[in-house]
Amino acid sequence: KAMRISEMYLLGAEAYAKAGNEGAACGLLNDLRKARISGWTDQTYSGDALMKEIQDERTRELFAEGFRFSDMKRWGIGFSRSVAEDAPVANYVATQGNDLTKDASDHMWVWPIPKDEIDANPQIKGQQNEGY
Repeated sequence: KAMRISEMYLLGAEAYAKAGNEGAACGLLNDLRKARISGWTDQTYSGDALMKEIQDERTRELFAEGFRFSDMKRWGIGFSRSVAEDAPVANYVATQGNDLTKDASDHMWVWPIPKDEIDANPQIKGQQNEGY
């Protein structure tokens, strides 16, 4: 699938919300939820609450489809990861990366440009992303 219709509704809702057209954003969000939730009644959101609803719906609708990283970067939110409740303490691999916190402004949120790409394109020489 190139794009799912639910992704289009959520991108549209986000764009409308950021442009200040909260009515249109709520309309798209409610339309999507009506199609997914039996007996859904339209809700009205505004401001930060509207963006939170859109973000939460994207998280649910597009779960495990590879959107979360770019969504969090676009929204300017970082993450914190703590020890899993059922992680075996003796397992070295399972405990790597625990208690990790990254702010959205951390340079590790932007992938490095592969060296082969820089070498192959003289126009981007010396333009590696900051921190790499």
